[in-house]
Amino acid sequence: MNLAIKDTFVAANHLLDALREDRPLDAVVFQRIQDERQPEVDRVQAGQTRAGQMVLKPPGVLHLMFTLPGAVMAIAGKKMQGAAEPAIEPRYFIAW
Repeated sequence: MNLAIKDTFVAANHLLDALREDRPLDAVVFQRIQDERQPEVDRVQAGQTRAGQMVLKPPGVLHLMFTLPGAVMAIAGKKMQGAAEPAIEPRYFIAW
């Protein structure tokens, strides 16, 4: 759902820019939208693939995969931090 929302903002930004500048809505505009969104989509899909492959592992392997990192983090006193995606600025947004 988050990807779809971000997709709409990026598409609106590019499409409305083209319309306001009286440029055609051609393959170039759509390729720009694709180029901006594809890296995040690839990262999310890779994570989903890894998660799907994890459930296919034998139970003993799954147990180690889920307990060892927690033990290591508890011993080392570290916290997991995820990399945040950059915010997309909706340039054409009207609050009703």
